[in-house]
This record gives sequence, structure tokens and C-alpha cells, in this order.
Amino acid sequence: MEGIILMDQAIADAGKGRIVSIDVLKGVAAYLVVLGHIVTGKEEYRGIYDFIYAFHMPLFMFLAGCTVVLSYRNSSGKMTYLMRRFVNIMVPYLIWSVCLPVMTSGSIMRVKWKNVIVKTFVTNRMFWFLPTLYGLIIGYVCYCRIREGIRKRDRWNGAGEVTATVVDAVSCICVTGIFALLMFLTKYQLFRDIVGFTIPFFAAVMYMEHKWVYDLFHTRILAVVAFIIFILVIGRFDFDQVCIATSLLRMLLGMCAVVILLQVVEELPMPGMVNRLLVLFGRSSLLIYILHIWLLNHSRLASLQIGGAPVIVMWYCAVSLLVCGVCAVLFAGLSRIPVVRLLLLGKMEGCYAKRW
Repeated sequence: MEGIILMDQAIADAGKGRIVSIDVLKGVAAYLVVLGHIVTGKEEYRGIYDFIYAFHMPLFMFLAGCTVVLSYRNSSGKMTYLMRRFVNIMVPYLIWSVCLPVMTSGSIMRVKWKNVIVKTFVTNRMFWFLPTLYGLIIGYVCYCRIREGIRKRDRWNGAGEVTATVVDAVSCICVTGIFALLMFLTKYQLFRDIVGFTIPFFAAVMYMEHKWVYDLFHTRILAVVAFIIFILVIGRFDFDQVCIATSLLRMLLGMCAVVILLQVVEELPMPGMVNRLLVLFGRSSLLIYILHIWLLNHSRLASLQIGGAPVIVMWYCAVSLLVCGVCAVLFAGLSRIPVVRLLLLGKMEGCYAKRW
């Protein structure tokens, strides 16, 4: 049985073939990335820090999984798709890995290139999200290959929805197992990061390809349960405590947030201006992710101390909004130059999915 793409067309931008709800939630996640980095290291705002880091990256990975399924179905072949996504993700990653240290130091001669190389190719600490995402994309292509191999067998050919779901789940587990094996054999940080986000990524795959999973994510009762679990568990989350339990707790909180936010976007329409702004941030999320720390360090706005804690939190929220806005404007400007658009933004077309 072929996978079924199940997104309400009412939330799709028919002119560009984009799913607006995905862009809105990407915008939310991008905004939280900026705000999270502003409060990082500030003990008095530890609650905000742990709250944001409990779910914003699992949310990003879930949304990335949704777009991967959409874009893969519109591709002409596995290798063509991987090459295209390499241009979309890894080319900007490699170019910005060189450009940003130069921008930060002010001169190419002042850059400590050994540290840059280590962060980029060894410790995966130079924009770690991008190579991790590309690794998961490779994992998705492997998942499709494994699934196709299983379904070609006579006993699985033409199987029902339940059997198809089991086959897909087994395929997801196989891919996760491959990455886990690579992680244990190589101790390479990139594989650790990939394994750490397989749950939200492949949850998105199941969400996009199976009707019953999609329906489950959009049931009121699941949203209520997710909200209760999130409230009960968030107080126990400590992002700085590095252990397997913290990672699993983060995935649990992240998936609860995904269920809640999907239904909030669907059931509670936002004001037009807010919706358009979040869509703009969502479509500029790559540049926001890459440039926000550089902008924060050079603007000094986040270091201003004005008023008491509530006022400062509001100021941090405003600064995050400003940083996202600046990145969105830069994204719009750079997008107008074809070569720059390709090399720095990885944009070969204006959308990630055709209408279906």
C-alpha cells in the first residue's frame, strides 16, 4: 500500500504548494531558538530555558520529517533527491561554516581554522542541526528502500493498513538500529545527534503516511493527555543534565508539544498579522538558525538590563522578534540573487512540495 499524504488542503497555500501550518510552526520553533539562546546561561531565567529546550528542537525535527515526506514524493529518484537535498542543506552549511567565522573575527587571518574544522567535521558543533537533518534524510531514503524490499514479498503484497503500519514501523526501527550501531562503533557525535532525533522525525513520517496516525494526532483526547503529561513532567526536565533519561524525557515532552501545537494551529486561528509573520519566520528558518547568534553578539541588545525580571523577559522576547525579522529581511534580499540564493540558502525552487 502506498503511503498517503494527509494534510488538510484548506491550510495549504494553493499558489505556492506550501502547507501554511508547517511554516507557522517552523516560525514558532525558529523564534524559540533565538529566545532560548538569549536566556542560555542566565540562572534567573532557568525555567524559561528548560521550557524552551524541552521541545523546540524535537518540534523542528518533526516538521522537517513532514517536509521530507512531501518533497521525496515529488522527486524523480533516490539519488536525485539526495543530491538535491545536499544542495539545499549541506552546501549552505559548508559555506556558512567558512563565512561566519570570518564575519565574526573580522579577518580571514584571525580565524582559528583548526577549531572550525574540528567543530564542522568532528564534534558536529558548527550548525549541528543541518548535518543531523541531512543524516535523517538519508535515513528516510533507507527506510523507503527497506520498506519496499519487505512489501515486495508475496506475503506482504497488498497487505491491509495495520500490516502496512507494522512494516513501516519495523523499517523505522531498522534505520534507527543502523544509526545506533554506527554510533557505538565510531563514537562519532553526528550519529549520536541523529539517533537522538529519530523519534520525532520518524513519528512525522508515520503521521504523514498513515491516516490513522494523522487522525490520532488530531483527536481532542490525545491533546488533553499530551497537555497533562507536559504539565506533570516539565518540572523534572533539566536540559543541562546530560544522560539518556534527559534525552528520552525531551522526546516525550517534544512529542506532547507537537500534538498540542498541531491542534492549536488547526483549531485556534491566529490574527492575520501574527500568522503572516510566523510564516515568514518559518520560511526563513535556515538563515535565522545560522545568523541569530552572530546578530545577538554584534547588536548587544540582549545584554541590556532594563527594569525588573518581567520587563527583561518582555525585552528578550522583543529582541528575539527583531532578530528573526532581520534574518527574514536578509533572506528575502538574498533570495533575489540566483547564485547567492543557491549557495547561501540552498533554495533551488520556492517551495518544498508540489500540490497533490
